Amino acid sequence: MLATLAISVLTLALLAMLAGGIALTVRQFAFVAQAYRVQGTVVSEWHYELRGRQRFYRVEFQLRNGQRAELRGSGFRPLVGQPVPVLVRERPGHGPKAQIDAWEELWLVPTTCLAMGALGTMFMAWVIVTPGI
Repeated sequence: MLATLAISVLTLALLAMLAGGIALTVRQFAFVAQAYRVQGTVVSEWHYELRGRQRFYRVEFQLRNGQRAELRGSGFRPLVGQPVPVLVRERPGHGPKAQIDAWEELWLVPTTCLAMGALGTMFMAWVIVTPGI
């Protein structure tokens, strides 16, 4: 009885992770399809301690209307002063949304959620249909 409950809860959690991964991937594809690319520059780097050393980079870039903007990135390792590609989406009535055009920044989280959700769900399906486990 307890094993069945644990399997059910774990299966639901993995299905939720898979659904979240799908939603994140669809959202990223929509963002990339609607965004335009600009050149940004890494203007600073800072560190803080939270379960280990964390690094963030401030990247400045210019919007189409000439206004300067900045974003924070953490999944890549540039040097201060280095140019980096930035994807920007501007929608009327909303502020601009920007992300660094690097695989780690765009796709690491959706890919991880998809992989863990899909592999975990397949494993749990195997556990459920295989007698004696």
